[in-house]
Amino acid sequence: ARHLLDRGFRQFGFVGEPAVSICERRRSGFEEALGELGYNIDHYYINLSSAHRDETLTARDRKAIEWLTGLPRPVGILAWRDLACMAISEACLRAEMRVPQDVAIVGVDNDEAFCEMGYPTISSVAMPFENVGYLAAEMLERMMEGEAAPPEPLLLPPRHVVARQSTDALAVDDPLVTRTIEYIRHHAGHGISVTSLLEVAGVSRRALEHRFKNAIGRTPLEEIHRARVELAKQYLNRDDMPLQDVARACGFASAKRLTAIFHKFVGITPADYRKGA
Repeated sequence: ARHLLDRGFRQFGFVGEPAVSICERRRSGFEEALGELGYNIDHYYINLSSAHRDETLTARDRKAIEWLTGLPRPVGILAWRDLACMAISEACLRAEMRVPQDVAIVGVDNDEAFCEMGYPTISSVAMPFENVGYLAAEMLERMMEGEAAPPEPLLLPPRHVVARQSTDALAVDDPLVTRTIEYIRHHAGHGISVTSLLEVAGVSRRALEHRFKNAIGRTPLEEIHRARVELAKQYLNRDDMPLQDVARACGFASAKRLTAIFHKFVGITPADYRKGA
């Protein structure tokens, strides 16, 4: 939800599959996050297990296209798993809807076999599968030693969104704000400041802050920090680069400053994020 909101989307949809409990958990989390901000969500349920593919439009495709064409656009959609995300992306292609400009799509699980094979490539929520394996093994060992099984499932939070082409868009009506955000994205790792943004925007600081607040609900400085945090996530996910080097690569003056801003936006420290906490 935050990933789509950060890109300016204010219309939302959810694609699920019927009678799947984990699907409903994911729908509930998505709805809760957006509902707190007053947004409604359109739902569509698709049965992928019984779908039959051929060279013509199947009934499944026609229903998906009918649902998509009825949505206000631009719209941000969460599909409960990557395979469902691909099905919606294909329906958009058949309906001549642009992804991500008209329909931005996020999947869940970050299954690279699905996410990287299509066009556009699919953004997806990475899940802590490695941690699940470790915790399951530890739980099994304790149970084999006589400890009772936990009364409820042990649930781990998702890690982060791996952004790809399917959400690489800005649903912002103000072209000046759009242009300035694009500049921030491309220069987040450099020494940009709100003052340097004024040269790009060509307006006063007060006017720029007012237009940012109206368009995306954030100040220009908050957008710079958000872009730098997103860049930091990429470095933290890739390798064991020292935190001080990550900070410099993302435009922060120090690792301490990176940690403070990262915790403000993500809720955990960069070290915990790297460990998959």
